[in-house]
Amino acid sequence: SNSLPIINITPAATTICVQSFATFSAAGASTYVWNSTATGSVVNLFHTASTTHTVVGTDALGCQQTRTVGVLANPLPTVSANPSFTSVCANTPVTFTASGALTYTWSNNQTGTSSSFTPAINSQYNVSGADANGCIGSAVISVIAKPLPTLSVVKPASTVCANAAGSYTANGAGTYTWSGGSTGNIAALTPTANTVYFVTGKDTITGCVNTQTFAVSTYSSPVMVIIPSASQSVCINGTAENGCP
Repeated sequence: SNSLPIINITPAATTICVQSFATFSAAGASTYVWNSTATGSVVNLFHTASTTHTVVGTDALGCQQTRTVGVLANPLPTVSANPSFTSVCANTPVTFTASGALTYTWSNNQTGTSSSFTPAINSQYNVSGADANGCIGSAVISVIAKPLPTLSVVKPASTVCANAAGSYTANGAGTYTWSGGSTGNIAALTPTANTVYFVTGKDTITGCVNTQTFAVSTYSSPVMVIIPSASQSVCINGTAENGCP
């Protein structure tokens, strides 16, 4: 009788993380069938749990031998982020803290337990965490970025006279605070020269705040000249070159 082929599998056993592939190679026969489906001397198998693979090797004479290889699949860490969902005003920094693993990498390439983001629009962020086995889990963070109020200011004119009070009206928010501390959507401002003012508006529904700066140009005050510039004596009802008659 013909001897059976001696099948060797490399590696003979392995440890991986779930949801990952492991590559095995067989030698000692002519053809190979793995787990009754995959064929070839080299296979790359996906794992969702610990398992045992079986390979049947057939030599040129048709003789067969069976070998098994064990796979220990470590679970992925359960990574979570706090908060996992939040709502902030656009362009406002928000800090998230991860847990469930040993090391963390965030979608902004920062590392560590915590990371800050400044969303301008509705956004999603990711954090990946690795455990002591090198297995990696991840969590997704969702952020709603509430829009800031869009402010505008109506000026009395594009250029005003210096030291002249004018009425300025703000629009786009619910409450307003002006340069100098006055409140309300209308402010009286008296520029003495070209000046940059600001108004801060708050959306009373979302609580979001925005600031609008605006420039006020002024005309220069006229310079009055009196001729003659010094006092002068004159004759009543007339003039005289060297004195009054």
